[in-house]
Amino acid sequence: MDPAIVSDYDKIIQPKFLAILRSIKGLAWTSFILDNESHQYKLDITTQDPSNSKWAEASTALQKAFLDLTHRKLRVNVVKSKTFEEMRFVVPRSPQPYDASSKNPFALYSLGRSIGVEQLDYPGTLGGIITVTTGDKSRVYGLTNNHVVNIGKTTNTQPRDPTHVETGNVIYCPNYHDLEATKIQLKNTKLKNYKIAQLRAASGRSLIMPARATYPCIVDWALLQLNSQTLNNMLDEIPKLKANFQLHRTPQEKEARPFPAQITYDPNVHLVNGMTVFKWGRTTGITSGEVKMVRSMMNIDSVETWKGKIHNPQRYTEVAELVVGPRRGVPFCDSGDSGSLVVDERGHVVGLLWARADDDVIVTDIRVVFESIREKMEWGPNAVVSFTPNF
Repeated sequence: MDPAIVSDYDKIIQPKFLAILRSIKGLAWTSFILDNESHQYKLDITTQDPSNSKWAEASTALQKAFLDLTHRKLRVNVVKSKTFEEMRFVVPRSPQPYDASSKNPFALYSLGRSIGVEQLDYPGTLGGIITVTTGDKSRVYGLTNNHVVNIGKTTNTQPRDPTHVETGNVIYCPNYHDLEATKIQLKNTKLKNYKIAQLRAASGRSLIMPARATYPCIVDWALLQLNSQTLNNMLDEIPKLKANFQLHRTPQEKEARPFPAQITYDPNVHLVNGMTVFKWGRTTGITSGEVKMVRSMMNIDSVETWKGKIHNPQRYTEVAELVVGPRRGVPFCDSGDSGSLVVDERGHVVGLLWARADDDVIVTDIRVVFESIREKMEWGPNAVVSFTPNF
């Protein structure tokens, strides 16, 4: 994709598209994303009513606007709205393998490992472990999604309240689901999971307006207060880590580059179109994907049915979300991978994934996540955030 078009998209092209869609009465859309396929620019629009005759008018106006702004032709593709789902609720009935004979449980609760809340059958992923330094003090936290570990008014049979935050929930590894499945698979009833942390703070599924941004993003994060056993094991294990340590990858990914040996955070590195990215998740392990256009517009009014009641104090009607598509035909993630970090080929953390739209994965820019965390925790702009090595 032309770098000039990418750089102009947020400030020039996207607002123009929005103005056109708003100007045509009788149209209701869910999302749109600009992409480049075989040297042809296309705008994929999802809607509940793709047969509406007014889409022909909209397509003509969008094509003309794109031609005027870029001197390039545009193909408009209007399709039925995608199905969005958080990747926690329809979980495959297979355990995440782990070394059940290990005397040191630290390997069980490292990056990409299964975590969850006691007795709930909803496993998710521990994305990573971050260190926050304020002044001369440092604290270590686990990072995942809010909806993975925050049961707030939720049971296996009762509706969720995604805006609710209930701190103090005990976090286990592996998740109850994976523990029970592993007991059956290994025929070992003595296996147990470990209390690794408590829920320290969470976003409560809210909207945040990033600095210098035009549209807000949905944030879904949770910080885990690691307990003393976890921290002690970390101090023992970190010096022993091997730089090129790898977990088993799926057969389809064996030809792909391995997950980076070390992960870091650099606020100057972020998702860009065409970037190859990796994630390490509880269900599908290490997979790679390709960043599509870095902003997909979603109309809040159309997605509240699958979001529940979103905390939206600023009353925006659109949300900008990042999209990662499959690479080599291999899905980037599956149920239970919620909370995984998304990193580039050099190991820079660029996003936190939390939902799926058909084959595409919805990712929140990690800078937005950290901005929300700083505000929630009242750390201030001088707090330094870093990541521990992979485990």
